[in-house]
Amino acid sequence: MHEFKRVLNHAWQLYTKKAGMVSIFALPLIAAFVILFAVPAPTYNALGSVIIRTGSIPEMDPISTGITILAYLVSIFIFADVITNINLIIKAKRTQNKIPKEILKAMGVYATKIFFVFVLIALLIFAVQLLSYGMQMQEIIYPFLSLIIYCAFFFVPPAIVIDNYDTTRAIAASFNLVLKLPLHLLAWILIGLISLSLVELVVFFIIPSEIGSWIVLLINSLYILPFLIILQSQIYMERYPLAR
Repeated sequence: MHEFKRVLNHAWQLYTKKAGMVSIFALPLIAAFVILFAVPAPTYNALGSVIIRTGSIPEMDPISTGITILAYLVSIFIFADVITNINLIIKAKRTQNKIPKEILKAMGVYATKIFFVFVLIALLIFAVQLLSYGMQMQEIIYPFLSLIIYCAFFFVPPAIVIDNYDTTRAIAASFNLVLKLPLHLLAWILIGLISLSLVELVVFFIIPSEIGSWIVLLINSLYILPFLIILQSQIYMERYPLAR
């Protein structure tokens, strides 16, 4: 895993060097999560993320369902825009482009492409949930297939922003890189799980859960998730030997 240590070191150096800018770009994540709590959907906070109880959706009326869908679409777009802007920091470092000019372009191009990919992922996972409903061992089949879907599309955002790929080519590039660097992806998942779990464990040990859950959400939005996005993009850069 010597190669991954090098990638991790590059990601940490970039993060610490651009920490202020990265945190500013990540601020909209807080709004994205708050929006989800404001809608009439059955949601809960886990590891600093907002998760909907899909089993309760059929009990919602059409208006509540429509509002919830709209809120999730807005939240997904905000998340796509944050990922875009953080990736632009890496792209600017690599190509010497001016970030403000690139951000204006990203709003109409990169973020929109990533948004539609995220919607596609959500629809695929929802389809898996419906198809596996009532099956034996659904509690194993559904998470496993969902993880496979997430992993397959893992490198799509950096492929779109850094290489300016169209959606189809970005998905193909993601598939290929996941097969080429499976241990890097596994290491990223482990780092993410450990980081998110430690933050939650420490905060809940000090602060009551009612307040602590919001503190965890804040820390994850401004610090943990942005670093994971940078690490994801640095792994993607392993495609280019000269960029290592």
